[in-house]
Amino acid sequence: MGSSGVVVGYDGSEFAVRALEWALDEAELRGLPLTVCHAWQPPRGADVGTVAAMRRAAERVVRQGAEWARARGLPVDIDLYQGAAADRLVELSATADLVVVGSCRPDASRGVTIGAVRRVVAGRARCPVIMVRDTGPARRSGPIAVGVNGNGDIDVVLAFACQEAMARRLPLVVVHAWQHQACHVRAVMPLEPAAVRAHAEERMTRVLVPWRLRYPNLLIEVSAAEGPARQELLEAALDATLLVVGAPESRCGSMTVFMLDHAPCPVAIVRTQEVAL
Repeated sequence: MGSSGVVVGYDGSEFAVRALEWALDEAELRGLPLTVCHAWQPPRGADVGTVAAMRRAAERVVRQGAEWARARGLPVDIDLYQGAAADRLVELSATADLVVVGSCRPDASRGVTIGAVRRVVAGRARCPVIMVRDTGPARRSGPIAVGVNGNGDIDVVLAFACQEAMARRLPLVVVHAWQHQACHVRAVMPLEPAAVRAHAEERMTRVLVPWRLRYPNLLIEVSAAEGPARQELLEAALDATLLVVGAPESRCGSMTVFMLDHAPCPVAIVRTQEVAL
């Protein structure tokens, strides 16, 4: 089965509009078609008239999103689905290059639906997912930041980050953090902080050699620091256009969930065989 391009969840809300804007950019940059997906679900026991009215409303919403996209000259498909939005987006992710979903900071006043959709899609999607914030300025000139800890299948994470940076003509910042205490426990002999830093930087230098060769025109910087990884990633996200993190198949690790809840910029979740960050 061929690729279905970029898929975006759209319900007409403010955070969905942000997601659609990002998805349009991605489709243009990648030269891919866009599918605007809208899910609707009538309440249990709803009469025929109510169901028909809800379907008409859903059709208006998805057409609105599609017309906005077509105004940019992009090929657009509509996917109107009766059922749970998260389930449909996960299903579409099996053949998509990318899924884009609107996101918001945790807020009890908004209810649990938004957070539930975000968590399910981030944890179960078969392709990369970008979660786009509904508030704050849209960053278009900051770097692409990617978190790497040296464990797991980091190649797919770096490949996605490099491609995003190249497509957007932005520098790439590779964020690597370590805890000196953890290094000390694993070492046969105690390690000085300077030695731990030197080892970490040398390791990242080796990891990035093939990527510098593959993308000679891409500016790749390394931000290596001792401390909690989530703190370093949050600091990198303050100026970033996009934060890229890895997540194991079929679930999100605690670090990924934290970034989805707290990162001030859009977050891309890339599937790995093992935990990358």
